[in-house]
Amino acid sequence: MLAALHSADLALMLAANRLVGLRDSLDVLFRVFNHNTVWMGGPILFSLVYLWFSDGARHRAAVARGLGAVIVATTLSVFLQSTLHVHLRPLTDPALAPQLRLGNLHLQEIWCHKNSFPSDTATLYFSAAAVVALESLPLGLLSLFWAAISGGLVRIACGWHYPSDSLGGILLGAGLVWLASRSARLTEWTARAIRLAEKREPLLHAALFLFLADLSTRFAGLQAVAKGVQLLLHL
Repeated sequence: MLAALHSADLALMLAANRLVGLRDSLDVLFRVFNHNTVWMGGPILFSLVYLWFSDGARHRAAVARGLGAVIVATTLSVFLQSTLHVHLRPLTDPALAPQLRLGNLHLQEIWCHKNSFPSDTATLYFSAAAVVALESLPLGLLSLFWAAISGGLVRIACGWHYPSDSLGGILLGAGLVWLASRSARLTEWTARAIRLAEKREPLLHAALFLFLADLSTRFAGLQAVAKGVQLLLHL
């Protein structure tokens, strides 16, 4: 059973990888989605900001609660990816990497670990898109579509992940956001915190700006802080 699932996973990944080098225009899009972090999450970030400034405290409390779940989901995804040994990342698998088509993508990424399940990129973008979808269906559909491209198709086609990695990230990210939205106590606490923070509204907006700026880089700043704390603890 597991062998059959892995075979299907591999076949789907290789089929997506055949898109690379098929057309120059497609390779341009792949390069943009790989190297431009603002482009990767642009519509999702736009939707979050739009919701933040619309309908006052109600949307702000929901967005703040959801973004908290995004941090938890992404952190858990990175932890699971570094500890679980489900399968090697296609690009780092010696038996598989020579079969992959990379075209003129000029991929540049430093791997902290070679395992790829679940996809932290899919977790991040789908959890953020789920925050939007719970508050606005039109913006949510746009965000989910964009997440499917940047956190799903592109990562699979370029050999960073198997489809199962992206599916795991989707379930983890969107699932935690949904669970957070169902918690009456968490909703109450978040609404209360937003009401208190709105007394210093410029600080609240500045905090959102910094958070979304780091989200656009897939929490590169937060990861650097975590690594720095880890190094200090081992001194």
